[in-house]
Amino acid sequence: MNKFIAIVLLICAIAFANEDGVVPEVDRKRQIDPALILGGFGYSSLDRIAIEGFILNGFQPFKNIGLYLEYSPRLDLRLDADEPSYGSLSIFLIAGTANLILQANEGYKEEKEEISVAYYIVFGSLWLSSGTSYYALLGNNMIGLSIFENHLFEWWIDKDDWDMREVGFMESVGLQANLLFMFVGGGVQFEVTNRRRNMGFFFQIKVLPIFFERFGERDLDKR
Repeated sequence: MNKFIAIVLLICAIAFANEDGVVPEVDRKRQIDPALILGGFGYSSLDRIAIEGFILNGFQPFKNIGLYLEYSPRLDLRLDADEPSYGSLSIFLIAGTANLILQANEGYKEEKEEISVAYYIVFGSLWLSSGTSYYALLGNNMIGLSIFENHLFEWWIDKDDWDMREVGFMESVGLQANLLFMFVGGGVQFEVTNRRRNMGFFFQIKVLPIFFERFGERDLDKR
């Protein structure tokens, strides 16, 4: 947990400061476009396989700064055991249901109305359960190179007895090449549970992104 907090703080510090230690000027090349990535696969030297789908990518908490977030609905499997991790999918079902209830109660909103605080709470819960923080070293989330940290809350459940045998946390740090239609990355992975503590290396690939242009300031600039 301490490593995770330190990594997040380091990424935020880099994102806010340039070589002179001040907030950088507005750079349109830093604009991140939201995307839905249809699939992903990861392999770790810790005998782990990660299968991802319908990944929400491109949430930019700070305008015109190359820091962006991603949420990954994810199923983790171990090659040395029959126990899969349902931590990410469990939170997805809970938070997703809460979001649907909130939308039903709030009704339709005007196009220019600000997103409610409840939306950020729901997405924040999803991101904490299985999320990634990127900082674009070059380019953006379409084409470029990013440094990232990825974390996952784990519930390893025995499929025979549906018994939650192991609870833990996984943290990964590495580099990712954004190649428009494919994202390839790798780095170091840490695993801490009530049964084990491991460190290894991992490789991941994500494919078939669908990008959605971010409206607003871009349209105003064209006028």
